[in-house]
Amino acid sequence: TAAAQFGGPRPAGPVRRAAPPADWPAPIAEQFFPDAFATLEGPRPDFTAKQTAPGATTTAPAATAPAGGITWSALVSPETLADEIKQMKRLVDQSVAKQRGFISGGFKDARNGFSSIAAAFGVIAVYDGDVRWKKDAPRARDLFARVAFDCNQGNPATFTVAEKAAETLASLLDGNAIEAGAAAGLPWNRIAARPPLMWRLDAVEKSLGEAIASQAAFDKGAERLVHDAEIAALIGEFIRQPDFEFHDDETYAGYASTMRDAAVTAAAAARKGDFDAASAAVSSLRKACTDCHGDYR
Repeated sequence: TAAAQFGGPRPAGPVRRAAPPADWPAPIAEQFFPDAFATLEGPRPDFTAKQTAPGATTTAPAATAPAGGITWSALVSPETLADEIKQMKRLVDQSVAKQRGFISGGFKDARNGFSSIAAAFGVIAVYDGDVRWKKDAPRARDLFARVAFDCNQGNPATFTVAEKAAETLASLLDGNAIEAGAAAGLPWNRIAARPPLMWRLDAVEKSLGEAIASQAAFDKGAERLVHDAEIAALIGEFIRQPDFEFHDDETYAGYASTMRDAAVTAAAAARKGDFDAASAAVSSLRKACTDCHGDYR
C-alpha cells in the first residue's frame, strides 16, 4: 500500500533537485516572512522523536474517572451497565444478520450500538466499584470504539468487521476473555462520538416520557425508567469530559449537568415508587435537552 501511494525506495546516492529561482515574483514573495525564525515562537519540534503511526494512540489523556467529586457509581449501577451492553448487543446482532441489510442501512444501527457498548465499557474500565467485565473492559472499550468508527459506511469490508465484533461480544458475555491487543487508553471523545450518544439519549428520553405518561404507565415501567434514567445520567456526564466539543463551555456544561442530575433524581424516585417526583425530574431532564438542542444543535 505504501509503495502504491508513495512509490518505491529512493535510489542510492545524491538526489539531483531543481535549483530555486534567484528572485521570486513579488506576489509570491509577499506571502512569506523574510525570516520565519524571527517570527515563530516556542521551541522547535523534535522530529527525531518516535512518531505516532496512523490509527495509533496519541498523547491525548486517556479516559479517567469524572472530575468534580462525581463518581460513576452515583450515576449508574453495575446492573444498568450490564443490561445496557446486553440490550445493545441485540441491536448489533440484528444489524449484522444479513450483509444486504447491513449495507443498505443497518451499518447505522451497528455504529450506534457499538458506540453505546464502547461507552458502557469505557465507564466500566474506570468504575469505582465491583462491576462485571472490569478486567476486560479497557480492551473491549477500544475494540468496540474502533468498530463503531469503521461502521460509518456500509460495505462488505465493514460488514465483516462488524460481524466479527458481534461474535467477540457474544463470547465475552459468555464468560470468555476478550481476544484483543493491549488497551490503548482512548480519551472520552474517541470512545464514543457525540452523534451516536445523542441517538441513544433521544431513545431513552422518549422512553422516559412514555414511562411518566400516567400513573399506570409508571407502575408498569418503573424498572425500565430506572435503567433509562441512569443511561441518561451516564451520557450527561460522558459528554462533559475533556476533549468533547463545548466541554468547557459553561452554558453547555450547565445543560448537561442539569440533565444528569435530573436523571439521577428520576431514577431514585422510580425506585421509591414516587410518580410525582419522577414525573417532575423527567420533565426537567427533557427541558434541559430541548434547551441545549436549541442553543447547540
